[in-house]
Amino acid sequence: STPAIHEDRIYFATNTQKGTVYALNLSTGELLWFYRLIPPPGSYCNIMSSPVIADGRLFIGADSGYVYCFNSSGTVELNVTLYPGNYTERINGNEYEVSKTSALGALHFASSGSKADGAEIGFSYRLSDSWYSSFGLFLESAMGLDELYWTYYVNSEMPWSAMEKVEMNDGDILYLIYGTGFETPENASTMIKINVAVRPVGIESVWVSSAARGGNIMAFVNVSTIEGWYVLVLSGINAEGDNIAGVATFYSKGDLRVPALVAVPQQVKTGTYKLYAGIYRLEEYPDNLISFFGPVEAGIR
Repeated sequence: STPAIHEDRIYFATNTQKGTVYALNLSTGELLWFYRLIPPPGSYCNIMSSPVIADGRLFIGADSGYVYCFNSSGTVELNVTLYPGNYTERINGNEYEVSKTSALGALHFASSGSKADGAEIGFSYRLSDSWYSSFGLFLESAMGLDELYWTYYVNSEMPWSAMEKVEMNDGDILYLIYGTGFETPENASTMIKINVAVRPVGIESVWVSSAARGGNIMAFVNVSTIEGWYVLVLSGINAEGDNIAGVATFYSKGDLRVPALVAVPQQVKTGTYKLYAGIYRLEEYPDNLISFFGPVEAGIR
């Protein structure tokens, strides 16, 4: 499609199965936000039309059969699932360790791509550390909006602390409000609403080796947890229906790289196996799966 330019932004879309609308800063090329259509299995949501801007709104059609309208005001509602651990914010050459389950963590992980209403939405944000010693980090810009002020609420309360100092609970709602600084979730004209789920354990990545029949697949699973005992299950299947599995028990109270072995019987067929990782609390195994990851592929020879 042909890009559209309005003020200091450029908008364009992609003719792919998951058609995506992008907004970039015209001067710097910074990604401000994206809106990616998620079609049903076997379907396509290509965007071949060009964006049109009228009355301050962006309009564009897609193969989903809908015309989409984007406005600089209104509420964007997102969903995010948070797991224990820390991540790093880099600001003006400084690095800050931030809890993944904080309000700032909710903003960070929602911004990288959150699914809502049949689409995946992501956006950029910018923090300032100029008041870090006396207050903490504060939000300067989100989605390219930076002429007014960003404030935040958790549920119905405005915390009097920086976002990285406020921990979120399962079921909390984070409201990011753009305006004069006096708006509330009830009367805000421009707002990002983030529905937060907090889980006790998350799987960040899984590495597996290849193996010969009669041997073992070596696996390493990177997890983030609250303190406790857990059971890790790695299981997989090939195209013919042969299956393999391994189990490991571990104790963790943060970030941990968990080793595991998956036994490969002599009688299974060679080829590629798709492996999945699942984690249970030890006292709830095998009834309550609390985290799931996969597939990753392992070769059997």
